Amino acid sequence: MHYCEKQTRSGKKSYEQYYYHYELEIKGKRVKRSAYIPKDKLDVVQEWDRKKVDVIFILQYLGKAV
Repeated sequence: MHYCEKQTRSGKKSYEQYYYHYELEIKGKRVKRSAYIPKDKLDVVQEWDRKKVDVIFILQYLGKAV
């Protein structure tokens, strides 16, 4: 399970942040996490998500160690 989510922060400035939410099985346990998606990598991650690219490959692209 994985998906991209847009969040808008309020306060003095309003801006959008994107997060990649995913669920992995590590040592027999299901772990839910999220990873920040930088704006310059957003289009690639969304395209790979549509093409059902492996979650671990996307996380490596985002610089997350699994």
